[in-house]
Amino acid sequence: MLGDSLPYDFKDTDMKRLSMEIEKEKVEYMEKSRHLQEQLNELKTEIESLKLKERESAMDIMHENAGSKQNTIKKGRRAVCI
Repeated sequence: MLGDSLPYDFKDTDMKRLSMEIEKEKVEYMEKSRHLQEQLNELKTEIESLKLKERESAMDIMHENAGSKQNTIKKGRRAVCI
């Protein structure tokens, strides 16, 4: 068998090299994963912020309309009183 005829040092060196490559890939994967998680969190925050703005805008419009109706009613009452 070919593996049995290789010197022990050669096999040990290959194992160390493979282990180092695996560790390097693991670190790279973890860094990419962390980066993607940060991006995901930023997007979630941005989406929540946009949702809040959308709700506030609808509430502001309702508030403005309520104010306009009240002013119209007041003007109508003043006109009737004159």
